[in-house]
Amino acid sequence: ATFWISLIATAVVVGQDARERVERGKAATLYLELDGGKSTASATCISKRGIFVTSHHAIKDLPPEGTVKLIVRPSSDDARTVEARVIRSDEQLDLAVLSAEAEDREFEFLELGDDSKLYETMQLFTFGYPFGKQLASSADQYPEISVNVGRITSLRRSQGVLERIQLDAQLNPGNSGGPVLDDQAQLVGIVNAGIR
Repeated sequence: ATFWISLIATAVVVGQDARERVERGKAATLYLELDGGKSTASATCISKRGIFVTSHHAIKDLPPEGTVKLIVRPSSDDARTVEARVIRSDEQLDLAVLSAEAEDREFEFLELGDDSKLYETMQLFTFGYPFGKQLASSADQYPEISVNVGRITSLRRSQGVLERIQLDAQLNPGNSGGPVLDDQAQLVGIVNAGIR
């Protein structure tokens, strides 16, 4: 499957920093649930104060005053649940911005990267929760996060402006809303759609 990436802004991970970069990506990727877990996706933290980005299609059926459930580090001993509301959504870009409800704790977050540094064949890293709880070790647990590596196969532009990043990483339903990171663990995109 070929996946498109919603552009937010903008190598290869080598050496001692590789694991640290992966851990930063994992810490800033949340498990998103709607309708008591009937619908799931991924979300990306972009601010220590609890601002998150996900795909519009993941929250499009949410009632106007509804909230989504975000689980921070869902498979760990220190997992916590956060309620978040949609503060902005764009169907055309397939992006939604969420804000934590009444949350005074800080979150691990990702810095925005630089899209001018992207090029075809560049290695990128994706994080998310494909297939929701189907990949959990038991029905009463949350799944482990999936981390995948892929390369840019195309930079889709319109009138000279980068609109989509085409990536060959292994991504599945549930990855939507998860981050796409460059080799500096900076956010260059959000997973939003696939073509089989």
